[in-house]
Amino acid sequence: MLTPETAMLHVIDVQGRLAEIVADSEDIRRNIVRLIEGTRLFSMPLLATEQVPEKLGATVPEVKAALGEADLPTKETFSCWQDDGMREAFAAAGRKQILVCGIECHVCVYQTVRDLITADYEVHLVVDAVSSRSPQNKEIAVRRMERMGAHLTTTEMALFELKFDCTGETFRKLSKLVK
Repeated sequence: MLTPETAMLHVIDVQGRLAEIVADSEDIRRNIVRLIEGTRLFSMPLLATEQVPEKLGATVPEVKAALGEADLPTKETFSCWQDDGMREAFAAAGRKQILVCGIECHVCVYQTVRDLITADYEVHLVVDAVSSRSPQNKEIAVRRMERMGAHLTTTEMALFELKFDCTGETFRKLSKLVK
């Protein structure tokens, strides 16, 4: 079960024109923003990345705004885990449950999830917050990640699992966020 004390969010490469042309682009970006804002309600750590932004472009404005002052380290590896700085950031966060979202599902997301699972992290893939240019590429990648041991979830499912009850101000804010 996801808990705010053991989980963190990882946002992978929601950048430039690519973020605008992946399948279901608007929904994916909206759900990523919801995840960022929702996990902030629980004061959870967040790691976000950019893949060679000088070539792919910067993180899209709505995601960048939601990230606020969060670091956006750049990487050249497809898997975030293969980047020394990112491996150190995961270790420093001290969380073993990783909620993963971003693009492209069949490249950077897939390779990161594969490596996180191999490194004994519990990965929760937020399927309505990942995408690829081709729906078929996303579908195959999601299936492979699930077979490797990734737990499939959705934006609302993950956020409400983190809350676990319908009381208090956090629940009220969370309810407004997902509407």
